[in-house]
This record gives sequence, C-alpha cells and structure tokens, in this order.
Amino acid sequence: MAERLTAIPDHINAGTSLELTLGWSDYPADAGWALQLYFNGPAANSVVIESGEVVANAKSFDVAISTAKTSQMGTGAPADGVGLHWVARLTKGGVVKDAEEGDVTVDPDPATAGAYQSQAEKDLIAVNAAITARLAGNGIESYQILGRAATFYSLKDLYAIRASLEARVASEKRGGAFGPTVLPTFMPAS
Repeated sequence: MAERLTAIPDHINAGTSLELTLGWSDYPADAGWALQLYFNGPAANSVVIESGEVVANAKSFDVAISTAKTSQMGTGAPADGVGLHWVARLTKGGVVKDAEEGDVTVDPDPATAGAYQSQAEKDLIAVNAAITARLAGNGIESYQILGRAATFYSLKDLYAIRASLEARVASEKRGGAFGPTVLPTFMPAS
C-alpha cells in the first residue's frame, strides 16, 4: 500500500485517487475542527472534498480523494494540465478559518485516449472527418426546413481551416518556432 501524503501535491493525474493525512497545530481535529478542501478553477473543474471524504484522526484529518473527484478536476484538461487553486478551510461552530492554500496542476488522465493531444490536433481530426464525410456525399452544405436554414462550412473553407490547423500542429511540434533555425556564417572579406 502506498504511503499517505502529508501535503497536497503540485501535480495530480486525473483519474487517480489520493490518500492524505493533513493537520494544522492551530486547528486540531480532536478539538472539534472540521475540514473541507476546495479546488477551484474553471467551473467544470471545481470540486469540494467534505464530510464522508474527510475523517478526524486525533489531531489530524485523513482525506480520501476519489478517482471520480480527480477526474472531475481534470475535465477537459489540455495536454499541459489545468491549474486549480485549493484552500483548506476549517470550521468549528461559527468560526471559519482558511488554514492553508496553494495551487495544483491536474494533468489529463493518461488512460484516456487523446489525453495528450493539443486542441489543434483534436480540431484537425474533426476537420478531416468533416472533409471525408463531405467527399463521400454524406455531408450537406446547407438546408432549409419550414423557414429555418442552416449553412455549414464549404469544402473550400474546410480545406483552408485544415491548412491553418496543420500549420499550428507543426508549429507546436517544433516548440512554437516558425521553422528551422538558420544561423548565418560571416566570412572575412578577402
């Protein structure tokens, strides 16, 4: 069995569980303090860890963060993760204290297909699928039913979008550079 963590780590993989033992000398569990952990970021990623997941254990708190909670924290995370701010809030009666806070990066679940694809790579896959459907005759450019009309990207537009996305993906793979680095060599005049 893995050793319990005594602090919230800087990085968490979505889809993993965490077991922590947290404590603050000013707010001991055996003195009646209750702990809630708030992880805040984009709305879809915000999570609260509270009673049922937090158990008082003498002066500290045993915390179990489930795979479901870390998966929610990592919802839609890009390849470089999503940043969340966390706060350890303790309450006792009507007293509320924030004992500690920090930041954590939640990386995508490595077991999820495409977890480490950039948005441009995902968009390129979707555009290629749209082009394939249109060429196979399964896609329509526009339609109208009962006075309501819908127009979709033309093949010309889809090809232009694909070219732009291919350039963006190539740039990402080069580390954001515009192209290969060329260093000039100057020779002394003869």
